[in-house]
Amino acid sequence: MGRTTRQSAARTTAAAAVVVLGLAACGGDPEPGTGTTPAPEPSSTAPATSEEPDPDASASPTQSGGSAASASAPAEYATDPAQSDGFPEAVRAPAEGGELLLEAVRVGSHPGYERIVFEHAGDGVPGWRTEYVDQPVQPGSGRDVEMAGDAYLAVYVTGLQPGMAGEEHGHAVLDTGWSGQETFIEQTITTGVFEGAASYFVSLDAERGYAAAMYDDGRLVIDFED
Repeated sequence: MGRTTRQSAARTTAAAAVVVLGLAACGGDPEPGTGTTPAPEPSSTAPATSEEPDPDASASPTQSGGSAASASAPAEYATDPAQSDGFPEAVRAPAEGGELLLEAVRVGSHPGYERIVFEHAGDGVPGWRTEYVDQPVQPGSGRDVEMAGDAYLAVYVTGLQPGMAGEEHGHAVLDTGWSGQETFIEQTITTGVFEGAASYFVSLDAERGYAAAMYDDGRLVIDFED
């Protein structure tokens, strides 16, 4: 139940050697949940940051190593690492010539839990792994990524657009603080894509149990226990 070491996090993410870039905003379609704040429609170049929008149970969870996010708080939380079946392979690779990129990130506050959603644009479903780390580090270089908060969840995502991709390709690369919202999720940093992989880091006020699920429309939903 303890955190992994910095060296373990760097080895896990060595394939995604990129430098954290600047602020990019995000928004997107709804996901299952109990949020009440509608999100603006994302633009083709710069999606707008938003809280979690109204619930929509049209999508279902795909293969996952964590509990499935649903219209209510998950029944079980854990601090152990979790991952999709077959990680690091994509759960469902995009069609030949297709692209799969991070398009939006948003948070939502609910009775008993907080939710963060990473929404991916494209027709595939990425692979993912989550784990608490002592210190977020830049993929490949291993240099520290300074974040607010006292606990850090690393999210390693694979099966994205081949090669490299950043803001210029529509991939949301951001350093976003959520202090203006009523949530214990303090900050989110995401990296660009390198050889089809990227890292997302979420900082919290303390290490909390969580449940993660990837939906078949490309939304990775992580609920943290209040």
